[in-house]
Amino acid sequence: MPLLFEFYRKLPPDTKRRLKRGWFEMLSRMDTGDDLLFMNHGYTDHRNPSHGLDLQARDEPYRYPIQLYHRIATGIEWKGLRGLEIGCGRGGGTAYVQRYLGPKSMVGIDITESAIRFCNEAFDVPGLSFQVGDAEALSFPDESFDAVLNVESCLHYKNIDLFFNEALRVLKPGGALLLGDYRKAPVVSRLYRYMEQSDFEMAHSEDLSADVLAAMEIEADAKLALVERHAPRPLRSMFTKFAGATGEGSRELEQFRTGERVYLRFVLRKPASV
Repeated sequence: MPLLFEFYRKLPPDTKRRLKRGWFEMLSRMDTGDDLLFMNHGYTDHRNPSHGLDLQARDEPYRYPIQLYHRIATGIEWKGLRGLEIGCGRGGGTAYVQRYLGPKSMVGIDITESAIRFCNEAFDVPGLSFQVGDAEALSFPDESFDAVLNVESCLHYKNIDLFFNEALRVLKPGGALLLGDYRKAPVVSRLYRYMEQSDFEMAHSEDLSADVLAAMEIEADAKLALVERHAPRPLRSMFTKFAGATGEGSRELEQFRTGERVYLRFVLRKPASV
């Protein structure tokens, strides 16, 4: 398996992008019911893991991924806003924002067609909608939204500069881009460079690594059980790596523990005049 990942690392960017798209299509097509409403690392306060959000009973199985969405999204007040999530996956986070945080409307987009079909069948929430869309070429008019949300998605983009340009374009003046993502520490500077090269203003940045790691450790066994329940046997090692679910031996867990991998949260603002 390490040889396979080394082979992948050396592939041309266009080939990697097609493979990633195929990977997420496969994930979304798996018959998992509601098991994969979220596909993020999760969050809990590492100093007080027992203290968390008040959730409805139906949302309790997704506590840790919901808490990550909440931590990233609540960099602003959502009441009455028009929001967009870019890279919504199977829609759990977009629906959470609409149901709990009170925006006027939320649109979730994803390039994975099967994920959007699932979202449109699974969620019936007033003000919530989903459609297929490309983060690097959004179909919306200029200044369509007050807030844009992006959780663990932009690391997969071929041209992250186009993503920042498009997010800026569709935001109203003064609007916010709420971004949460992880990187290996040596390449974090690239992410900051893309932000600096855009016309966004940095309103807030925060390292969530310790809190994400705490959630990953709590959920490792549950994620492994989920992989064993749904993933084809020949692909289980790849799915467990993707999920960070291999328990004490997980390479990703160790990278967060040692600081080799970090999880960052940002609030970026579109200037009042650009």
